[in-house]
Formats: sequence, C-alpha cells, structure tokens
Amino acid sequence: MPKVLILPHYQYENEFTNFLDQANTTQADFKFYLLPPESGNTSPLKKSHADYLEILEFLDSQKKRLDLDKEDLLIAFYDGVITALDHGLANLFIAGANIEDLYPCTAVVSLRFISWGILEQKYDYSLQRHALFHLVMCCLIGGYTNVSAHHQTYGCLLDFNNQLVSFNRKLQMGYYLCSSSQSGCYDAMQSERYGNSIIRLCKVLKEGIDHKKLQIIIQELIMGDSINQYGLGDNIAGDKVMGDKIGTQINNSQDLVQASKDIKALLDQLSVDYPSDSPRVLGAKAVDQVEKNPELKSRILRGVKAGSFAALEKMIDHPVAKFFIEGAKEVLKP
Repeated sequence: MPKVLILPHYQYENEFTNFLDQANTTQADFKFYLLPPESGNTSPLKKSHADYLEILEFLDSQKKRLDLDKEDLLIAFYDGVITALDHGLANLFIAGANIEDLYPCTAVVSLRFISWGILEQKYDYSLQRHALFHLVMCCLIGGYTNVSAHHQTYGCLLDFNNQLVSFNRKLQMGYYLCSSSQSGCYDAMQSERYGNSIIRLCKVLKEGIDHKKLQIIIQELIMGDSINQYGLGDNIAGDKVMGDKIGTQINNSQDLVQASKDIKALLDQLSVDYPSDSPRVLGAKAVDQVEKNPELKSRILRGVKAGSFAALEKMIDHPVAKFFIEGAKEVLKP
C-alpha cells in the first residue's frame, strides 16, 4: 500500500487533520500521513523562489532519508514561486513527477496564489481548505495515473489551467472528473490501478462542500479585480512536469524569466562597479541604466506584462531587487 505523506506549510498544518481522516477511511489503496513542516534552513522550501527540479530532487532525498519506497508520494506545500526555467515557465501552481519519472512520486504545491486572490482569508477558510485538497488530489492523480491533462476547461481535475479564473471553475465544480462527452477523464480513471480509490475520495470530498456558499464566494472572486490582475499564473494541474508535455503550455512567462535574468545581470554588475553604494542607491542607478537602454527597457516591460512587478521581484535573486522594483514602478509603466 503506497504511503502519501503531506509536508505542510506551518500556516496550513491544521487544515489537513480532517482531510487525513476522510482520506484514510474512504479508500484502502493509500495510507495518508502528515509530516511536521520543513524546518531546515538550507532547504529549497525556505527560498522565496526555486526551480521545480531543485525542489523535487530535495524531496527525493527526503524520501530516501525517511526510508520510503519509490511509490510512496511526498507532497510539499511551499510558500514561494515555483519555476521551470528549462522550459521557460514561472509561477506554477504544481510541479510533480509520476512514478515512472525522475524523482518518482514527488510533488510541490505553491501557496503564492493565495495572495493572488483565490484563497484570501477575507473570503472564507472553507474555501482555503477546498482549494488545498483539490491540489492534493491533482498531485495524487499526477503521481499514480497516466491520465493526461487537457486544455479544455470543464472544471475537471485534469483541466490544464493557466489562468486563475479557470482554477476557480475547478473549485466550483468540486473534484470533478469530466464525462465521456467531454475528455473522458472519469472513464479513464476507472481503468487506472488506483483509479477507483481516487474516484471514491473525490466523491467524499465533494459531499463536504457547501455548494451554495461556494457559488457565492467564487462569483465574488470572478467579478473582482484580483483574478484579472494575475491571470497568467501557470499550472500543471494533474499532468506530469517531467517529459515533453510541459512544453505544450501556452504562456508568456518566458518574458518574465528573461526580464529577471536581465535585471539580475545589471544589479550584479553595478554591485561590482559601486561596492560602497547602499542597496537603495544601487537600485536607483539600475533604474537609470534601464531608462537609457530602450531594448532592455522593452524586455523588462514585456516581463512585467507577463506577470507583475511583485512576481518579477520574487524572480530576481539579488538583495537590491526590491529597491530596483520600487523605482521601476514609478518610471516603467507597463
């Protein structure tokens, strides 16, 4: 029996207590456990942003340290930005590996989208739990099945969402696996080794939703500004991050990655040229350099349009980044 171990972020540790009880009493194929939040200072889960390969490799090493089997799934919840730089992707909801992939049965879920308007506390704690459990189910499907994600958005767990409004549709449908008249995920799941246990767990989780209340909450989110502001977040949903499928995703995050690289290179050079300058002064000099370079300015503006100033700041691994962004907001209007 495969183990499914959840490594929570400390802010949401308590949210998984009832989930584990439901998961373990609903089906007999998996045994769910809750680990203590990650505390190691050198862990990539402590960074503000990290590449999926770095995180999955770390999780694979943790599985070995815990003497877990290859087919045991380790899911980490990470309060940072997940990138896939080898594919030019940024701001992923989920990155995970199938049992047949490198770093098998590992998955990481970014919690950054909580601040992007899906799960803000001003709406409802039950919606937070609902979204977290959805992402656990996506990790489970990605780790143990070969059912592929689809670009059509039915509200299915296998929707290949690259917009937050599409993810909200998934929440609204509630652990839905699409019908044979759509992309046939329900039928495909039934033929998988662990498919029936996944289906049973989906049904039980769906029964615990206050659908009327959820409809009202999500309608507020869709009608608000927050979804439109951050509509370019990437998501792997239940699909495999390893392999060729990831390269088919349509997104603009390549521009965001390029802009962050350009800015970091500029800040690195200025730090060498002016070692005695304060971070704020270096940030101002960097903004001035960008203004004088139309080509560089254009690339950075494309990056901002692909994400946001906040997303760009988190992508730049440099202590002067926040001071540069402060100045750039005033002079680089997207």
